Parts: sequence; structure tokens; C-alpha cells
Amino acid sequence: MREINDGIETIFLEKLLYNPRNQKLWDKLIKSPLFNSGVNVFSKILGKLSHFSFHDFNIYAIPVSHLDAAWLWTVKDSVFRAYKTFKMALEHIEKYPFFAISLTSPQYFEWMEKYSKKLPSPDPDRTMWEAICYQVDQGKIELCGGSWIEPDLNIPCGEALIRQRLYGQLYYLRKFGKIAKIETLLDVFGFPNTTPQIFVKSGAEAFWTTKITWNDYTMWPFANFIWQGLDSTRLFTHQFRFNIEAFLDLGRYKVMARRPKNNNLIFNSKSFQDGEEMSPIAISGSKLATKNYSGLYELDDYLDKEYVRTLGYFYGNGDGGKGPLNLEIDFINILSKYYNIKHITTLDFFNILKKEVGEKMVIWDDEMYLENHRGTLTTQAQVKKGNRKAENLLFHAEMLWTLQLINIRDSFNPKTYHLFRKCWKYLLLNQFHDILPGSSIPEVYIRTWREHKFIIQSMKEFISNSLESYLISGKNMIYNPLPVSNSINIPVNSTYIQLNDIPPFSLQEIDPENLKELNIENPVQLKQSNNILICSNQYFVAIFGRNDGNLKEFLWKNDFESNYRPLLYSFDPPLSHSNLMNVEAFNAFNRNKGGRIKIYREEFKGNPYPAWNICKNYTQHPIKLMCEKVEIIKNSQTCLEIQATYSFLNSSYEVNYTIFHNSPILDIHTHIDLRDKEVLIKHFFPINLDTNEIICETQFGAVSRTRIPTTKMEAAKWEFSMQKWVDISDKNHGLAILNKDRYGASANRKGVSITLVRSPPYPSDFFYSHEKLLSKKDRPSHTDLVKHDFSYALYPHKGSWEDANIPEKGLAYNLPCFYFQSIEPKNRTESIDEVKIIKFPNISISEPNVILSALKPGEWMWSKNKDEKIGTNLPFTESKNKQFILTKNAEHWKWDGKHFILRVYEAHGRKTSVRINFNDFSSKFNLKSVEFVDLLERKEKELDNFEPNHFSFDIAPFEILTFRILFD
Repeated sequence: MREINDGIETIFLEKLLYNPRNQKLWDKLIKSPLFNSGVNVFSKILGKLSHFSFHDFNIYAIPVSHLDAAWLWTVKDSVFRAYKTFKMALEHIEKYPFFAISLTSPQYFEWMEKYSKKLPSPDPDRTMWEAICYQVDQGKIELCGGSWIEPDLNIPCGEALIRQRLYGQLYYLRKFGKIAKIETLLDVFGFPNTTPQIFVKSGAEAFWTTKITWNDYTMWPFANFIWQGLDSTRLFTHQFRFNIEAFLDLGRYKVMARRPKNNNLIFNSKSFQDGEEMSPIAISGSKLATKNYSGLYELDDYLDKEYVRTLGYFYGNGDGGKGPLNLEIDFINILSKYYNIKHITTLDFFNILKKEVGEKMVIWDDEMYLENHRGTLTTQAQVKKGNRKAENLLFHAEMLWTLQLINIRDSFNPKTYHLFRKCWKYLLLNQFHDILPGSSIPEVYIRTWREHKFIIQSMKEFISNSLESYLISGKNMIYNPLPVSNSINIPVNSTYIQLNDIPPFSLQEIDPENLKELNIENPVQLKQSNNILICSNQYFVAIFGRNDGNLKEFLWKNDFESNYRPLLYSFDPPLSHSNLMNVEAFNAFNRNKGGRIKIYREEFKGNPYPAWNICKNYTQHPIKLMCEKVEIIKNSQTCLEIQATYSFLNSSYEVNYTIFHNSPILDIHTHIDLRDKEVLIKHFFPINLDTNEIICETQFGAVSRTRIPTTKMEAAKWEFSMQKWVDISDKNHGLAILNKDRYGASANRKGVSITLVRSPPYPSDFFYSHEKLLSKKDRPSHTDLVKHDFSYALYPHKGSWEDANIPEKGLAYNLPCFYFQSIEPKNRTESIDEVKIIKFPNISISEPNVILSALKPGEWMWSKNKDEKIGTNLPFTESKNKQFILTKNAEHWKWDGKHFILRVYEAHGRKTSVRINFNDFSSKFNLKSVEFVDLLERKEKELDNFEPNHFSFDIAPFEILTFRILFD
């Protein structure tokens, strides 16, 4: 299997080629005439086998090092690997005058800064950190990437991806006075089309990856192209193979690098019809070269035979760090004498490449979906759950902190700042592309679970402590931490009452005794027959099978219409209240299989990466699910709960469906005691809506995918990513599926499935990790063999997903209000039914499609004197506003009491005029100025349209806008 081969290859390089005891042998071999002539012979043989000549290209050699922050080793191991990487880089710089290496991930630089005094330096005159800083200044160590770590891009939310860039780029700026201009993510498992905007607005001028060459259905068609984001941001992108595999497949580059016949040719996965990956030359699962390019022939009408001759040869052993071997460097140096290969940095290469490519470029207007590693959206379910909870609480605790700082100027506590910074670093590190996707060894997740728990507990405590001044014992309180309306379930008399439409950022008093006396005008209703349970409220009817527990039908109650709208199956004649209870309807409902749990066996024989990949033929191996019982757990006027209990193989499964009298949402909670290896579990919902389109939330927007593919690229997306929701709508009705911590889904002409959990083998690590945290007895062989709890919901609605404000619903579903019992408020004001609102500072946005993404203290500090020294560090001054400085050490940051950062995004894909209001702040609060800033919080321009307590602006479809707000 390829995963094992990768492990063996890494161990081979680790134990043999990188071993210092063997270095003299390698040096002797390299200096021999035999090696020199052998390189020349090898290059000619390679050219003949792959039908090219090195003379066909202008090749530029760029040394790089790709280090996984965790994979077959732990994060603690990676600290030492980072040291080895920098140490070898410094040694190579000393040995080879032409050598300059491109390195990513500020996290690794910070490790070297932190442990520098404990680490031996190859430079006798400088510490390890001093030597690194010196070589960065000399241009021998090039700063690339710009993200704090090389993160997964499918699973983190949009704000987390911004913080990756913010923390990473500002670290570079603080320590070295410059940022990375080329984002490089060579090993990430897919690229949403919202990332170009994030990259460009945080300093990226170009993007490079190699991962899409791993596609298993189609050949990626272009090497050099403009990647157009969801908001129309354009980013110059280079995509080709890495290391020696690039030389083995130069025939493919000739086809991928062809010049377009016309400018602004736009392609996407729906317009590119073929692109089939034809049988490549492969060894042990590794695709070495392609000889059949017929899948790209459909582009002949659009592309010339002439191709871009500039080719970057990025080389250096991957995954385990350390960078190029002496052997690799000498090999490319000897090759350069025969073929005029030039040694260069990544930035210089892109400048040359852009110049040769010119203005006429192909545009890719779509996500860059990786046709591989689809299982990483689901593997390690507990890590995904911890990530979502940590994100939600961290973002919104930060908003609360900022509201406090604005309202009470002297409330800044350095300990709070350090707590938030610590939590952010924990979150960002654990979003690394082999940690969060679930493709690391068991030892890695001991640390991840601990750090997620720390974030979650710390933020809950912070929120409680922050509200303490408003809360006095004696009363019950509700706090909405979100910038959108929210809801909460209040326990009353062994049942629950749901309170809806709780205003953004509001703090409210509630008296449960008054709720007990509420007159419920539209109570939940339950009707039963021998075979089905009919449950309804004022919004929908949910019908369950008494024998199998499946959701037999889900009917939307049309406003002002007598007929019900079935969302799962079609009915003729139309269903109404009068004929819903007749025998024919009962029989029809009972015949439906309904929305149900589906379980499959994954057979991993021949599957090279089981932790990464879902078996393509999993649907051919279903596992029978036995229904043990179906029970009514709660049945009151306000709440109805149905529970179905199942078993399969050695595992058990419970599904709870909850209906509230005043909620349009059908809540679904599943509990799985998973004890069986190599299974895949999905919850399938049939769909009776006349559309081929499924809308999936992505970071800062939504993307359209298809249920019935018409191209090979579309067909390859048989498992796809989502954030908090997916939605299927026709012109009149729709059904959204909200989730709290799931990221994978699939769809076909029959319906939609949410992927819940899978239990593949862990990656094989041999004897690779030096940190031993588990004994052989306690070390699991397969992932996810634990108890799981998942929450998701069905939300039927009228009209489109935009009409129903589904992004807002998904946000509220993920973080309901906080409920504090037995506390008494201060500053009581107006009354709304059984809830009394407390005067509390908050922000409101006039348009529902514009969502607040961040409210935070600025990273830059306001200063009267631009040359002010903070501690012993001379700050870095912003170019467009000299009053703002950035300390060389983030630990010296302090609240300036003058400004904050506010970020919003447009969620529906339409241009909007919007107004933001600041409500119930202290009487001293007045806006002084509003500036547009980029994602690194650097000034772009000023906004003129503002008043003391509000400002207005226009926002483009799916645009992210960030403001720096100065106030008196």
C-alpha cells in the first residue's frame, strides 16, 4: 500500500540517507566521475521513456522542505524535526554558495526562537535563532506560505483560516520585517473557492500546490492559471508535481502548460467534460508518469500547441522535513551543467513565470476539489467535534471580550490577552492538514483532545466570569453570544420550552415560573396507528415508522394553503389535513423506506490510504441494521421526542427526533456505541424537490454542487465537504440540513446523506514516533471505536436558501444561548412577554445576509509617537497610517483603548447596502474614524459615511470586509 511505501521511504531516508555516519560515503560517491556521468545518462534515459528532452524547458530549481507538524510522529517529535530542518538548511547554505531554501509555517520558526538557547547551532558565532534571522536577512532562507501552519482548508471555518494567515504573516513581519508573498500548500486535501480572497487580502501574490496531481478520476488540465474565487478575487496559481516525480512526468507539463488561444477563457468542473486520468506509469501505487493525454484533448480548440517553457523544479524530501539531501542538491547541480538549470527562490521563480505566461491566461472559476482523501472529512469524529466547539466558543468569547473593552476602557487584563492568544495557537496548530483530517497516529490525538478541551473550558469560564457583574443570585438569565437572533430550550417540569428570536448579543432575565403558566396555542400533536406515528406542530408534520423508526415522510405546512408539501416523497393526490389520516395515506407512508441510517463495510484491500480514503465501492457492501424498539420519550404540549434503538454487528445505535411546538426545526440526536472496525455510517434523507442542485455552505459563502453529474469532475465529487449546512430548494420550497460538527456529505438523484462516522485503520507508523504515549496493549488499531453523539436537524422552508436565511440558521444552531440559573440582573429595562432584557452593549447589522465574522482588538497598536519603544523592541510601523505600530514581540501587546477590528461577510451572493449600529454602549462611545483594512489589519482607505454610533457601506457578493474603528 502506498501509505506503507511512504513510511518505508521516509524511514529509508531517515536511517540511511540522512544519517551523518553515511555522509562521507555519499560525498565520496558524488565527487566520483561515475556519479557525474551517471546523472547525464539518467537524464537521457528519462527523456526517452517520457518523450521529452530537458532542453524543451527552462528549468528553475527551488529547494524546499515540507514538514508535517504531526503524522507518523507527534507534535513534540516535530519540534525536533523542525530543528533538524533548520540545521540542515544552515549547513547547506554554508556548503553550497548557490543554495537558498524556501520554508513555510511560522509555527516552526517560533519553535526555533523559543528553544534556540537549548539547541546547538551549526554557526559558531551565532545562536540557532540568530543564524536563522541572519540567513533570512541575506535571502538564503526564504519566507513562504504565510499561514501559521499548513492547515486543512475544508474543515476549519472561514475566520479560522483568516487567523492562520493573520498570525502567520504578522509573525513574519514582527521578526523579519516582511511577509510571505507566495502561499504554498503542497499537501493539503482540497481547496475551497473562497480561499483566493483570503490569500490575496492577506498578502499573497501567487499560490502554488502540487496536491491536485493526486486526482483519481481526472487529470488536472492547467499548470498555470488564474484561480477565481467565489467573490471574483483572482489569484495567479501554479500547479504541478513535486520533487523527482516532476522530472518523471514532464510530458504532462507540456500539455498542462499550453497557452490559451484567447484571453479570459473560463472553465469549471461543470464545463470541463472529460479529463479522464488515463492509466499512468505507476510503481506501488505511486503515479510516476502519464503517457496518454487524450483526456485533455477536448481543450485543443482552446489551447495552442505552444506551451510555457518556464518550469519550477521544487525539490526536497517531503513530510518528514529536513529539506533536500546533499545527494539531491549535487544531483541538480550536476544536471544544471548539462541543461542550464538555474538555482532560484520561490518568489523569483514566480516573477519569471508570470512574465513568461503574460496577460493571456485561463481562468478556473471553481473550487479545486481533490479527487482523493474524501474520508478525511469524517475520520476522527471527536477531533472534528472538538474543533467546531472550540471555534464557536473562541470566536464569540472574543466578541464578548471586545465589547467589554470598548464599553469599559480600563477593563484590560493582560492575562486575558495571553489566554486568548494561547487558545488561538492551540486551535491553529490542531488544524494542521494531517491532524484535523484524522490521518495521524493515535498518540497525536492525545494532545489534540487535551488542547481542544482547554479551549472549550477556558472560553466557557470566560463567558460566565465576564457576565458576572450583570448577574446576581436569585434569578435566571439567558445570554445570546451570537450576532444573529438565537433560541434556547429551557427545562420546565421535566420537559422543555423553546424560546426563539432572542436578539443578538442580548442578556435577558427569565422567570421559569411564568413559563409554566404559558397558554400554548399550537401544541405539539401526536397521532398513532399500528404502523406509524404522526407528529406535528404549526410548521411541519413528521411521520415515523413504528417498526423501523425511519422518518417515513416530512411535510411542510404551507402558509395560507390547505395542502401539505411532502419533502421526502411525492404523493398523488396532494396531502391535506383531511386526507392525511386516511388508510391510503397510512399505507403509503408505511411503504416508504424513509430517511434512515445506512451502514456499510469498507473493504480496504488495495486502498493505499484507509484513514484518508473512503472505498469507492462502499455502497456494494451494506450492513443490516436491526431495529430493537421505537419509543415515545417525551410527550407534552411543548415537546415531543421519539427514540429509535438499533443494533448492528457488535455495535448499538440510538436516534432521537425532537419536535418543539414553536420551532420549525426537527432536531435529530444520534448516539452510537461503535465497536466494529472498517464501517462507514451515513444518515440518508430522500428528497422530493424538483432540482438537480445542492447548495453547501463553505467558508464565507455557499457553493453549488450537482446531484446528477454530467462531467467526470462532477462525478468525482461523490463525497463533498460542507460547513454548517446543506440545502436543496426548488422555486417554492426547500429543505436544509443543519449540523453541529459533521463535514462530509453525498448526494444523488434519490436524496442526500450526511456522513457521520467511519472506523478505518490508523496510519502505519512502524517504529517512527520517538514519543511513546501508549503501550502496545492500549494502542488502538482503528479510529473512532468509541461512543459518539451527533446533532443535526431538518429545517423545511419556503423559497430558496437565501429567502430562508439558512446561513443565519446554521450559525444559531451551532451555538445556542447560554442559560444561567438562579441569578439576579441589574439595570432592568423593558419587558418582552416572559423575558426581560438587560441593558447590554451590542452590535446590530441592518441586513440578514451580512454576517459578523469577527469583533476583536486590533493586532496593531495606536501610538502618538511612531518611534515609541515598547519594552526593548522597536515596533514596526504601518505604511498607510503611521499612528499604528506592531511590536516585535506579540507578548508586549497591550490594549490601546482607541480602536477595534470588525469583520463582516456577505453570505447570499448579492450586492448589498448595509448599516452597522452600536447599541447600548456607554455615553462616552463615539466613532472617530472608520478605515477599510486588509486581513492583516493594514489600512487600505478611509470610509466617510459614518455617524457617532453607526456607519454604512456597500458590500459585493460573498465579499469579506474588515474595518478598523477608532473611537473616543
